[in-house]
Amino acid sequence: MKSFSYLLVTFFLLVSMGDVFAGASPSQLALTLPDAVSQTTTSAKSDAPAEAVPLSKKEIRQAARKHRGERSWLVTLLLVIFLGPLGIHRFYLGYPFWGLVFLFTGGLFGIGWILDIIRVLISNLKPKGGSYRY
Repeated sequence: MKSFSYLLVTFFLLVSMGDVFAGASPSQLALTLPDAVSQTTTSAKSDAPAEAVPLSKKEIRQAARKHRGERSWLVTLLLVIFLGPLGIHRFYLGYPFWGLVFLFTGGLFGIGWILDIIRVLISNLKPKGGSYRY
């Protein structure tokens, strides 16, 4: 039972990070500057690809903050369908209180789970402080 609780806590941490399931970590969000603002070295060929300048930690943090509120609608739908009674989708969307309520009551005795499936399908249940990526 103790190993199951460690597994559950680890899963909650991964879900709350969000970017792991959304497919991008903060370091992967922006590894190089866009071509329009990147500093390039001049080369003899005009068609040679421009060299990208790596971003500083501050710029990576700013890019991560910009995408922090975005969550994947498909991931949310899959979480609510398969793990809805455990409230995993609520943790993923940034509502830890409601995640715990769902966890301890079995998705509000199944009624809240069904309502959340409907709310996710019609995009009524949004991420806290953000929006969905479709």
